[in-house]
Amino acid sequence: MESGFRDSTYIQGIVLLLMLRGILNGLTLLIDRGYNRVLIQTDNLERVQVIQEKIANESNSALVRRIHHLLRHFSHWQIGHISREDN
Repeated sequence: MESGFRDSTYIQGIVLLLMLRGILNGLTLLIDRGYNRVLIQTDNLERVQVIQEKIANESNSALVRRIHHLLRHFSHWQIGHISREDN
């Protein structure tokens, strides 16, 4: 395996973690402000899949588990993919 591929995969993983951290922080803020419904839209399909995957099976990611823990505070939540062109 080439070093460039490993570096690229590593960087993509870091970017995904940072984006998930942003969702976590946003959910925390909404809860603190008393919101009870949330619509998460993202132009990154991988983020949507990672969060939706937890619904079907247990995630090994502590960050995804924390996101789902916070989502239980909302009476209604939804996550969807939106294309970059529509974003």
